[in-house]
Amino acid sequence: MSIVGNRPLPLYEAERLTTDQLSYRFLAPAGITGLWQIKKDRFQSEEERIALDNQYSMISGPWVDMKILLKTLPTFFRKNNF
Repeated sequence: MSIVGNRPLPLYEAERLTTDQLSYRFLAPAGITGLWQIKKDRFQSEEERIALDNQYSMISGPWVDMKILLKTLPTFFRKNNF
């Protein structure tokens, strides 16, 4: 597991991701934080979460990870964070 990456998936959910479009998310490691963490709407649909995972897989790199880390801190301390 990485610090920045895609959402870790339970095995039952990973087994459902069999199409090429859905499996792009496996090109990047799982992480503690990622695009899904820094989005303002924390309650995304399953399709939105998969799209964010795929997007991160395509743009991942050291600078992207640094930007995500810097945006994670304010997200973590937001008042409406449950």
